[in-house]
Amino acid sequence: MAEYDPKISLILPTYNESENILKMIDEAKTGLQKYDYEIIVVDDNSPDQTWNIVKNLNDPSIKVIRRIHVSGLASALVRGISESSGDVLIWLDSDMLGCPAVFDSMIQKTNEFDLIVGSRYVQGSEDMRPKIRRITSIWMNSFAKLILGYGIKDYDSGFIVCRRSILDNVIIKPHGYGEYCIELVYQCCKYGLKVIEMPYTLRDRDLGISKSSTTAFTFLRLGLQYGL
Repeated sequence: MAEYDPKISLILPTYNESENILKMIDEAKTGLQKYDYEIIVVDDNSPDQTWNIVKNLNDPSIKVIRRIHVSGLASALVRGISESSGDVLIWLDSDMLGCPAVFDSMIQKTNEFDLIVGSRYVQGSEDMRPKIRRITSIWMNSFAKLILGYGIKDYDSGFIVCRRSILDNVIIKPHGYGEYCIELVYQCCKYGLKVIEMPYTLRDRDLGISKSSTTAFTFLRLGLQYGL
């Protein structure tokens, strides 16, 4: 039987990732080399010229969208999805180096599942970030699991591989930072879509400054809303 071979759209939201973006693109191309793919970089007009660095690659498989007077992770993802053409969508933060190593195994799972979550909290995964970030993340996700249910261990992963067809059932809200992922995973479970978590190793970034921060209060607010 022929191997499952969908077209892939990888969406990379960026802001001031000049130190990481070329390495991420190299890793992504290696992880996707057996597929027909496109890489869509959605940049929020980075002062460090991330968008221009990618543009100067002159690579026909890469599309650069430079957004001016618009910003935000969730809205960047929505813009990238709207410009994509793949049967399978992938997105993750552009500093999550090492993740493309598991692209193939996750893509193959979309032959059976609608949404695959790159999870830090299932067997075989590893979170190599500083201890305070690991503890906070574990606490937030434990709270989400308690309130939202469905057995999901990593609601705010931000590393997603999914069939494009999920967009027929769920809407990614174009606002906020990480909370869009909680909403997306919850809605997929709620509407009976097939969701699975798969392990990967999350390293702390070597270069640049993380745009993410501890969002415990936002997470609590969202979890309480769902609980009500």
